[in-house]
Amino acid sequence: MSAIPPSKELPKCTRTSVIDHIFKRKYGLTLTQTIVISYLLMLKNWATCMDGYFILTTHKIEDDLILGTKTIEACFTQLKKLGLVETKLLKVDEWYSNANFRAVRITKLGKEYNLSHPKPKEHQLILELQTKNAELEHQNRTLIMQIEATEKKSTTPKKLEAEESLKNRGDTNITHKGNKINNLEAFKKKTVYDFSKSGKAICNGVNNGDNWLKETQFYINSYNRLSIQIPNGEFKQLVDPKQINNFWAWLFENQHRVGEVKDYSAVPNISFLLLFLGKTIMNQKEKFIIESITAVEGGVRVKLKNKNGAVIEVMNKNKSKILDVQDCEKWFGNKAFTPE
Repeated sequence: MSAIPPSKELPKCTRTSVIDHIFKRKYGLTLTQTIVISYLLMLKNWATCMDGYFILTTHKIEDDLILGTKTIEACFTQLKKLGLVETKLLKVDEWYSNANFRAVRITKLGKEYNLSHPKPKEHQLILELQTKNAELEHQNRTLIMQIEATEKKSTTPKKLEAEESLKNRGDTNITHKGNKINNLEAFKKKTVYDFSKSGKAICNGVNNGDNWLKETQFYINSYNRLSIQIPNGEFKQLVDPKQINNFWAWLFENQHRVGEVKDYSAVPNISFLLLFLGKTIMNQKEKFIIESITAVEGGVRVKLKNKNGAVIEVMNKNKSKILDVQDCEKWFGNKAFTPE
């Protein structure tokens, strides 16, 4: 009897492929082709996603499924021919490589594949308990909301008015149900938990140097990852670490914006800003007169006049001439004064 060979490290993948025999017979797939599409359907659990395509290298498939390059390419050829998958080449900026990598998307036909399999009684019991636990959590959150609503009704009108005034003026102490969080990681953890459960937008109008359109809304998706919805309605998961870090740093400093989605399609009421017309303001150590304040979609335009009579239009740090109304009010409040 020959000696048992030394064990090798098993590939880092889901070691059990779920075989959908009905799907396999429907499209006349071989066992290897079936294993490959089963593997591709599980990419969402770990692979990088760009525009609905999952980035996947041939070397990764070889390591995970222990298949040769020719076999892998033959499988992709057949799966594409049957219309079960689509592929294209994409460049992944965060990988710091100029190479293009294979990107895979499962089509509507491919998604007919059934990844489920018979569960033992113990596993079914766990699923039932998880469902009951989720229901109890929902009931608990509902009860907390009812209690908070009752407490809010009993709050004096003056206190409510003061809190609303502070919130409208951007006081960072009014956030996450009234408490400012002083630790970034704790703030991120709470925000991810709150908004992954609700499915609501965290905020829009992010102004952090990444040139986001004001209408872009930020979400926590079902994988607890930061995502955006761009103005055309398309959802995308953010993968650039720098953009993700920039967002959390900005939101941490602007905690009053958590849960606030502004309507940038409307022209704002700026009657309170017009009180600053004709006043003097210091800008970069030079005195200017506030010449005009005009309401436009998404904010206001402000023109200043210097001592020589030259008129300039104010831009924010992102080089936009449309200023946020609250930022403008805060700026005027801190800098403007009546000429002597």
